[in-house]
Amino acid sequence: MTNKKRNELSHIKRLAGIQINEAIDPRIHQNVHYKKQVVVSAITLSSDDWQLYNGGSEESEKAARDINSMLVGILNSAHNRKQAQRANDKFIAPKYVKFGYDDTEPRQVLDEVFDIIYGEGSRWGSLD
Repeated sequence: MTNKKRNELSHIKRLAGIQINEAIDPRIHQNVHYKKQVVVSAITLSSDDWQLYNGGSEESEKAARDINSMLVGILNSAHNRKQAQRANDKFIAPKYVKFGYDDTEPRQVLDEVFDIIYGEGSRWGSLD
């Protein structure tokens, strides 16, 4: 990874307010290197970061905090990007439609978060 990409990745992580802890599987065998498990400890995106309707209002800030909290739970339980997307579509998106969470802009932010965590199709690079 180039320094430019590393700096861009650091920038998007800071923007997203994502704090990540990595836990290595202790069962290291001669022919098995290790398994890295990403644990998302917090997401601190504001309603403006998510680009929700009425960004900055008390109601939309509460919605952003709830979305962040629910998303942390999803990211820590989903095995891959597809499962995380399905859980988001089933549990978060319907609840926050009135805030525009299902619009294009919040979906782009969500894709960036998924790119950071899963590294699939990310223009910023993965956590590895």
